Amino acid sequence: MVSSRHRYGCLVTKEQEGLKGERATATSCCCTTQTLKTASGPGLRVPDATRFGSGEAVTAMKTKLEETPLKNRRVGGVIALFLIGVVALIAYGIQESRRSLILMQTHQDLKWIGMALHRYHDQHGHFPLVVELDNRGSPTHSWRALIQPHLAAEVKTSDNFQAYDFKQRWDSPANSAAVHRHRFGDHRYQFLAVVGPHAAWSREGSRKLSDFKDGTSNTILVIGIRDSGIGWNELRDAEFDGQTLTIGGRPLDPSQPLFVLMADGSVRYGLTGESLASLLSIDAKDVVSEW
Repeated sequence: MVSSRHRYGCLVTKEQEGLKGERATATSCCCTTQTLKTASGPGLRVPDATRFGSGEAVTAMKTKLEETPLKNRRVGGVIALFLIGVVALIAYGIQESRRSLILMQTHQDLKWIGMALHRYHDQHGHFPLVVELDNRGSPTHSWRALIQPHLAAEVKTSDNFQAYDFKQRWDSPANSAAVHRHRFGDHRYQFLAVVGPHAAWSREGSRKLSDFKDGTSNTILVIGIRDSGIGWNELRDAEFDGQTLTIGGRPLDPSQPLFVLMADGSVRYGLTGESLASLLSIDAKDVVSEW
């Protein structure tokens, strides 16, 4: 047998090259062969991938090619986790910004209430009644409604405090609609007077600044609380019996932080129920120096 030529690194004999329709047999080959049969041509031996190098090198190349997608997936996973973390931080930052904005606005709103109460006191010589009665002794308006004309003088915005009609009851259709024309009607916080025999507000009559024996800076006038269920126009408020502060007949959750308006007009936030008792009475003689 005489070799006609060396094809793909293998010796192919003339006899083998001339075979038709049969599988050629390699006599001497430096690589593993595969036979390719065609319908019209001779069967040819096609070397596999090992012809490009040693078996070990090809195996390493295959392993590297197989590992590449896995590495890409790992890198993609790291990038995805990073992006999720960034989005979470942005969302948290937005949430905290909104919370801070609400607290700042509530602080200012309670400050305006304090200024309106002092305007009322300057004009009438006392704070308003917690509930105003008509000639027949029927309750008609809350103290919150009574200070609305003074709020209108303090709050220089588009809030319409003048829509409230004092000729009608607090719960008339007109006044029920008017409450939504200013910021306090749909506020996130509800602002409640502290009512009791020794509290800043009394059911028996109105208070004067001179009644605050513990000092106006040591006595709470109004609290700001969430989810009390008490609307701006309503005649209900917080009650203090000398021991416990209740809202709607239920003791206040001592862990809930409150906004508080002191009788001197200052505003604080973060006071909890456990620290309230000494600041709710006007004449307990328990002056608090720092709180």
